[in-house]
Amino acid sequence: MKAFIVVVLILGVCVAGYFFSGAFNVAASNPDGKIKRWLLSSVSDASIQRHSKGIAVPSLGSPEQLKVGFEHYSGMCEICHGAPGKEPSGLARGLNPRPPRFSRGTDLEPQEIFWVTKYGIGMTGMPAWGSTHTDEEIWDMVGFIQQLHKMTPEQYLAMEQALPRKP
Repeated sequence: MKAFIVVVLILGVCVAGYFFSGAFNVAASNPDGKIKRWLLSSVSDASIQRHSKGIAVPSLGSPEQLKVGFEHYSGMCEICHGAPGKEPSGLARGLNPRPPRFSRGTDLEPQEIFWVTKYGIGMTGMPAWGSTHTDEEIWDMVGFIQQLHKMTPEQYLAMEQALPRKP
């Protein structure tokens, strides 16, 4: 048993030495290996599932909700997540991991999208919109995101053109 504890301590010191020596490359331009990608996505998925559990999902998809959700999405989300007929911006292409393309669909449940939108995801570039938006506004975005993959570029453009012009 003592030998096992010594081995674990030595391993811990070696791992800490590697990370704190600066040898571990934290650059966003550094592609993640398969193990790191699997580990980070598994931890993120488990956290999102756990923390979103029990969030009551309201009725989603009303025309008014989609309109308001679109206004928020086009102003804040499109830059990173793209839209039908619109690629994400250069800013999004520099993020690691890359933001999901909601116009291609998502496996996230509505309460998971809500939780991620409200609280963000650390070290990914995904901000926490809960400090600037009400829960109702976030649910509007969730409702819109759920419909986004069904939209054509022409439908998205029509919604964009229907927005009131800002002076």
